[in-house]
Amino acid sequence: MRLRPGGWRHHALALGLYVLASLGGCTGQAAPGAAEDVRSHHQVSLRPHVRVAGPTHVSKGTVPVHEHSVADFVLVNETDEVVELRLLRKTCPCLDVTLPDGSAQLGARARTTISLAMFAPPVAGVQQHRALFWAGRPGSQPDFEDASEDGHLIELGLALVPALDFWVRPMSLDDITGGAGEPFSRRVRIWRFGGGDLRLVGITPLDLPIEPTFNTEPDDEGAVWITMDARHPSRPGVYVGTIQVLIAGDARSDDMDHTVVIPVSLRVVPRGYAVPAGAMLRLDAADAAAPVSRIAHIEIHDAAGGGPLRAECVGRTAGLAAELTPNAMDAGRWTLRVRVDPALVDARAGADRVEVLDAHGNVVAEVPVAWRP
Repeated sequence: MRLRPGGWRHHALALGLYVLASLGGCTGQAAPGAAEDVRSHHQVSLRPHVRVAGPTHVSKGTVPVHEHSVADFVLVNETDEVVELRLLRKTCPCLDVTLPDGSAQLGARARTTISLAMFAPPVAGVQQHRALFWAGRPGSQPDFEDASEDGHLIELGLALVPALDFWVRPMSLDDITGGAGEPFSRRVRIWRFGGGDLRLVGITPLDLPIEPTFNTEPDDEGAVWITMDARHPSRPGVYVGTIQVLIAGDARSDDMDHTVVIPVSLRVVPRGYAVPAGAMLRLDAADAAAPVSRIAHIEIHDAAGGGPLRAECVGRTAGLAAELTPNAMDAGRWTLRVRVDPALVDARAGADRVEVLDAHGNVVAEVPVAWRP
């Protein structure tokens, strides 16, 4: 197609006017609905924001040992959408966080309170612990780089300085492991912070199924050594309690009596063991008509040895029996004979446990027994 002179200018001008018209004209105003679409897109892309109304880290100063300290934090949702608060982690299990069910829904423009709490431990120096939260859209995944459009991280902290009146070493008697009924002994040393003599008024075990005896001995530095002698509980398991030591106050300064709490944990295991560790007995369906007992022989090794033993079926299953025979050559070995009568157990699958006990009721061995058709 041939254009007359100057015709290309007319075509360029027409094309330019068409483009401007499609963008809303040359008056500088957007096409109808364009501004609303931009604002709507902008609002969707805004990430939720929860503000902490106040400091994010609180120091409680000097706190007496074993006293409970609490710090409250007010969180405000500054957006018009629901925000989910989730606890991600904390720096110490000793830090208690009050956040219902591990998460909380915070409505638009709403506020809530999160509390951090901890006991002042008998440890010198500043004790500071933190909790990390995720504030984001419900169901969103936390972003530990804090660059997500779905939410952001919030860190809250609690610090305190324990006021030590006394030093205790070790501060706790943890994981004292031994066989059921076996003896054990532990020592702790207590001395006054800043020096001075000590006078113990009493020592009391709490929540521990033991009957310990305590002996005290002062040393040349004004401290007192406490020796605890006891026997482990008769049954396997983990036992947790405390020893409370009452220390007389200083009469010269009208000082009151003090209580020092020493945590204690015991781990009790059977005193001996069985070879094999358990028994599986196979039943025959035909046994119901002509019952024939299934018998398993298990060797029991008693670390202490020399004492009479007995066997008991814990579940008292009808048709299950156990008896012990001592080894004439070795006082520390016994033969456990376990018998299952198919007629009495209805030839169905089942399980029980046989305990081997000494004369004092201490568990020497635990032997699981099972049977099936």
